[in-house]
Amino acid sequence: MSPSSGPEPPPAWHAPAPPRARPQAAEVTGWILLLAWLWVSRLNVAPGILFEWDSANYALGMAELDVFNHQPHPPGYPIYTLLLRGLSLIAPSETGPFLLANGLFGSATLLLLGWMLRRSCGPLIALLTAAAFSVCPQFWHQGAVSTAYVAECFCSVSCMAVALALVRGLIPAHIAALLTALLLGIRPSGAL
Repeated sequence: MSPSSGPEPPPAWHAPAPPRARPQAAEVTGWILLLAWLWVSRLNVAPGILFEWDSANYALGMAELDVFNHQPHPPGYPIYTLLLRGLSLIAPSETGPFLLANGLFGSATLLLLGWMLRRSCGPLIALLTAAAFSVCPQFWHQGAVSTAYVAECFCSVSCMAVALALVRGLIPAHIAALLTALLLGIRPSGAL
């Protein structure tokens, strides 16, 4: 820069932050413990019965997807219902597929929050924020029962992550559109 050209302008708001160092062993251990906490804390208090009317509709949809007969209710959430059907092969109990889905979606939600925050705020803030979110009463309670609201939370956080990746130039627009469409198939209200 020449002395007469003035100060260098700051980077644009959407410019990627410089990459951080690889995670250290303590950080990886913290994330493993957090995800273990998520699974153990929910599975230890999960009821053995379906929690609400919607859960019964999803259970019926696992057997036969028929939106006209409210199996599940419209719009049907086809990807979520097919995921539950697949998980019922692993956990054939009445609530097993829901708990596995909630554990997977809950884990992915915390990891996505960490990914977004780690680059902006550092690894400690990312882990502490994800830990605080894991004990948020709604997130914790819905993860322990047979509802679709953890999937909805995952869709919301995923939409933020897709937007952030698009703005940072990590993914092209057509991939962002495809991922958003996939999230709409899981839980449309969560993608809004």
